[in-house]
Amino acid sequence: MKTSIILSFFLLAIAGCQTLNNEKQEQANAALTIKPPLIIDKAPIVEIKVDQEIKLSKSLNIHWRISNPNDEAIYIYSSLLKNSAVASILLDTKEQTVEIQFTQLNLISVAPYSFPSTEFIKIESKKSSEGEFVGNKPIGQKDYFDSRETGVKLQQITEGKWQSRIAVAYGSEIDNVKELSGEHPINPIVRWQKIAYSEPVIITFRK
Repeated sequence: MKTSIILSFFLLAIAGCQTLNNEKQEQANAALTIKPPLIIDKAPIVEIKVDQEIKLSKSLNIHWRISNPNDEAIYIYSSLLKNSAVASILLDTKEQTVEIQFTQLNLISVAPYSFPSTEFIKIESKKSSEGEFVGNKPIGQKDYFDSRETGVKLQQITEGKWQSRIAVAYGSEIDNVKELSGEHPINPIVRWQKIAYSEPVIITFRK
């Protein structure tokens, strides 16, 4: 009888160890299937080329190139890169600077009547993407927001030398970029994004 009891306990102990080992193996396998969040160590390198002199009667055209120095792919919010009518152009007339923002830096409370659909450019590790921004109106015939004012204050580009740069939105994953019902389509991008800036270039605007 004692031998049978001891044998039963021994078999139960073996079964228990086997179950525990199976659970540990299942946990290990599950851990392998969960992808850790991607970490972007470096901002993308944003470069622009423009004519050194531009007449105010002409549109502002910019050739941009975005390079990914990271070991993982990144995504660039590209909807406004392809739509010059919606990109934000901010002026600082005191410092003579022009900044073209291909995103928004703050949430917008009112939904628009129409807005470009959300699109991204995927740039693989150590790769680049490039394209053209073509202004839709003569540069001297538009009013632009003053970057130093929180309220609505409009300014114009005048003759002289101006420093110009662009700002783009980027991130590592886009699966969670979802729009809430009734909100502005840019708001999910604002919550998701990091901002990368190009080095400024000098443009001389003439009549």
